[in-house]
Amino acid sequence: MRDIFERNVHVSRIRDPSSYEPTERMLERAQASRQPIYREASALLRQYQSAVRGQHDAIERLLKDTAITPDDDDTLFELFVLFRFVETIESFSDDEFRLKPIERGTQKIAHLSNITREVTLYHDNSGGSGLSFRPNVPEKPDEELTRTEFINRAALEVANNYFKEQTFRTVTGRPDVILLEVSTENKRQYLITEVKNSTQTETIRRGIRETIEYLAFMRQDEEFVFDEGTNYVGSGWNGLLVVQDLPGRETTSLDQQQSIKILQAKEVASHLEDVVKAALDI
Repeated sequence: MRDIFERNVHVSRIRDPSSYEPTERMLERAQASRQPIYREASALLRQYQSAVRGQHDAIERLLKDTAITPDDDDTLFELFVLFRFVETIESFSDDEFRLKPIERGTQKIAHLSNITREVTLYHDNSGGSGLSFRPNVPEKPDEELTRTEFINRAALEVANNYFKEQTFRTVTGRPDVILLEVSTENKRQYLITEVKNSTQTETIRRGIRETIEYLAFMRQDEEFVFDEGTNYVGSGWNGLLVVQDLPGRETTSLDQQQSIKILQAKEVASHLEDVVKAALDI
């Protein structure tokens, strides 16, 4: 195939476009061409430009013609939760909040704001500049370490000493979804969400632990977000774990849950808005 193209005199005449090309005049000429391939190319480029500009009709056509096929059920379930978050945020877009276009090159999924506040949704990301999830074990004096903390620090020091060309840090990973609200007074509110596509008790217990760890070790500009005064996890509404439906199993209602909130898949549509409003005090 490459030989065919290289021997084609018409293809060989094609040059690399300049940064400002194709121009509007070029598109008009292609659109009026007798060759179907040029007319189709012009139409596709115009559709792309409209979608990039955020035009609703162009985006709707793109989604209708595009198949999203996640690699596994875990990813599909995670996307289900993410889309529910987007739907919830869009429900706030009224006379008070306005949904804003997302800048290219960022990890933001949705962003809205009013005069005094901004709300941003991140997916599988550290949630903007300065946010990290790291325990403070390396910073504590030896005499204040618990046995478990001593083991973690010793293992980290041995690894850093042994591998000369690598540096290791104690981290917790990162949550699946981060909802960040920033007020004009630079006050931040967070809703950290972990997603577990499982009905297994042990997997759910691991998800509970991970969600609490994210809250306890979350730092903004190297400072812990939640201190001892908030029991390290905030108000009890700042962490959310979403799991698969648990038919036939008795669970605690949302208002009676402690430290974090847990929603089954069937409860997300009816209760996610309540969790978001409570976490961000909307």
